[in-house]
Amino acid sequence: MVIPAMSKPQSALRVSIRGILITGTLYVAIVIASVSVFGAEETKKLLWPTLELAKATSLPANILERLDAAFLAVWVTAVFTTLFSSYYFTIRSISQLFRLTDHRMLSYFVLPIVFILAMLPRNILEMYDIIQIVGRIGLLITIAYPGALLLIAMMRRKRGDTA
Repeated sequence: MVIPAMSKPQSALRVSIRGILITGTLYVAIVIASVSVFGAEETKKLLWPTLELAKATSLPANILERLDAAFLAVWVTAVFTTLFSSYYFTIRSISQLFRLTDHRMLSYFVLPIVFILAMLPRNILEMYDIIQIVGRIGLLITIAYPGALLLIAMMRRKRGDTA
């Protein structure tokens, strides 16, 4: 959905690889730092080890005593942008599925459903259980759907280069 709207779609692969490398490097650095500070066993027990690492870290000369406040500001911004883009892509997908010309009206109907789904978990532990279940289902769909399409294509002896 994003690539057709890009000004230079031919550079999408290069930009995507660069983004994955930067994000992956940051993730690995955070994991290494968390395990180095807390140890492997304590890191397993922590609910949010990155936040605990931010609380335990201080900058020299007490420039910013509570580094976790800055970390939370960045985290809230990242979560908001991720949720907003996911919501937008969902609305666009539904409007394309039903061949609607305008997706804006559809967003008002989907919003209460999203709100009700967000209010279902009673606490954060229940939410994490739901996230694990949804993640496993998503992984299954990600593997099973292309696999089924590949099997159908192999049975029909079709290839992707039919142009």
